[in-house]
Amino acid sequence: MRMLLGVTTLIGLSVMGTAHAEDGSDLAESSLIVGVSPFGGSLGYSYAVSSRTTIQGTFGGLPESSFMSVSVDGTDYDLTAKASWAGGFINHRPAENADWFRLNMGVAFGSIENTLVDSSGDRYDVNFKETPVAYMGVGLGLRPIKGLQYGLDMGALFGAGAIVSADPENAGDALEAIASSPIAGNVLPNAQLTIGWGF
Repeated sequence: MRMLLGVTTLIGLSVMGTAHAEDGSDLAESSLIVGVSPFGGSLGYSYAVSSRTTIQGTFGGLPESSFMSVSVDGTDYDLTAKASWAGGFINHRPAENADWFRLNMGVAFGSIENTLVDSSGDRYDVNFKETPVAYMGVGLGLRPIKGLQYGLDMGALFGAGAIVSADPENAGDALEAIASSPIAGNVLPNAQLTIGWGF
């Protein structure tokens, strides 16, 4: 966790430090953007309504992947996840003299499917299927300039929470603990690194 915070801080400082060097660049009306987050990779198109406001359409996803373990109520689980989604977002830079800082909000449609398996082989599905969900967050960088763009976003998805079910072959003793844990909650944190090209 400390390493993640350190990397995030370094990226943020880098984005802020280079913002002033780009002040003379021309406004890019259009941008193509590639991103990576815990919910997979993404490809988006951004249109600059003005130098301070952009609208963005993005789609992305994560192929079925097993890349981490989680602990719920003292029990460790291997996590397998997959996702597919699309969304529309508005980025607004509220301060003209700090245009490296953005407010970001929008809606997303899609699904996130997680499978948890404990050391005994008991399996639980934690699926987010209800859409749309709202997104709110803040961002650094990704200014609508011609040429290379890069940024960092941090925020959260707000929805109805997950539907949690146990494999019929197991006792399902942990079902209630998983359903009431943050992994199945109605707020999912998100962080995304992006790189784009404005034209």
